[in-house]
Amino acid sequence: MAGISNHGKGYGGYIRSGVTGSNHPFDFAGHPGKWQRAYTVNATGQTDFTGSKAGIGAIIVESATAGTITLTGGGTIPATSIAGDGLVELSIKQTSAGNALVAYCLQANVNV
Repeated sequence: MAGISNHGKGYGGYIRSGVTGSNHPFDFAGHPGKWQRAYTVNATGQTDFTGSKAGIGAIIVESATAGTITLTGGGTIPATSIAGDGLVELSIKQTSAGNALVAYCLQANVNV
């Protein structure tokens, strides 16, 4: 297909040749789907979802032997309580991985 040779570059490789910056369809039409970005949490320590990472609306906890999920309105949930449950919609402020936590935090698409 002519013009689709940008594999691995911006927007998951969906860039037509010569289309850059504010001329890209995602820039003025928005991203399709309920989720627009994923962050992987796979180490011990703390991940804060503030600034450009704000707006986490769901989490998939692949495995957890410890760790907590802090919600934007307050309170925490043990990561072990939702491990293996698939996609769980929560408004997440922070994750803390005690010993081990492998999770995927999904940033909500506010245009949907």
